[in-house]
Amino acid sequence: YRYSDLDKMSKTLSYSLGTVANNTNYRVEITAVDSWDKESNTLTYEFKTGDAPDVPSELPAPYTELDFSGGTLKDSNDKLNITIKGAKVGKTALTFGGKTKEVDALNISAKGQYAVLKFKEYSASTITEFYNSEKGFSVEGLYINRKPSGSQGIICGTQEGGFGLATTDDGKPGICAYIGGASYYYTKDSNVASKTELTHVVATVVTLDGTTYTSIFVNGELVADDSKKGSVYVGKSTNSFGIGGDTDSKGGAADFPMTDFSIADLKIYKEALNKNQVKTAYNNALALFN
Repeated sequence: YRYSDLDKMSKTLSYSLGTVANNTNYRVEITAVDSWDKESNTLTYEFKTGDAPDVPSELPAPYTELDFSGGTLKDSNDKLNITIKGAKVGKTALTFGGKTKEVDALNISAKGQYAVLKFKEYSASTITEFYNSEKGFSVEGLYINRKPSGSQGIICGTQEGGFGLATTDDGKPGICAYIGGASYYYTKDSNVASKTELTHVVATVVTLDGTTYTSIFVNGELVADDSKKGSVYVGKSTNSFGIGGDTDSKGGAADFPMTDFSIADLKIYKEALNKNQVKTAYNNALALFN
């Protein structure tokens, strides 16, 4: 009835159960329903999940790590060309984990201020190799957005394609990415980040077997994850990111701007970090204020 050509009908069907607990008994019941809503007998399958696998907690070396010291913005690994418009880099009194300290940071105080990071190893035509590596990628940031408004770029490169780590819905940390086509796809926290303290955030993206998996961690904890068929779509996206805004059509980062923003740490990894590695990154950030 639905498939005039039976060769086009799938022989198998898969369905994700999402996150399941370790060492736990489960029971799955499956019932077939035909085109006239006639139900088959129910098949039942019971199984028990195994113990949690050993998951490393040691962080890999970052692909790029920004250095905010000395009043300038540099890439410790020399993977980026960096330009700054209006934003200031210097010692800034910031609070994290309840402790206040003067640390090196990039600061934005008005619309139109931002920094642009441009990859040296990737062109606009090859940046898809970075986005869609089988190991994935991760972006780690330590930031504060004191005046959230709509969607604003923390580190964003979404000029009609690409990926961005942003604050959405007036302050909720999230991933905005083009996956499988030329439209935004969001994975975001349900809570608004602090307007008075730094927030540690890690976004991970990996594409496996035609599906892209996204996760967002806030202050060391997984707050949202999702999956969507397709890979990260590049479109007209360039090989650059904006800090404090999203890349624009003129080579800057004036779209979705921050207006009162500081960032004290930013790293990019060429693999998707696991939950233990994210926890290590969060503890390392806390140690900066101890």
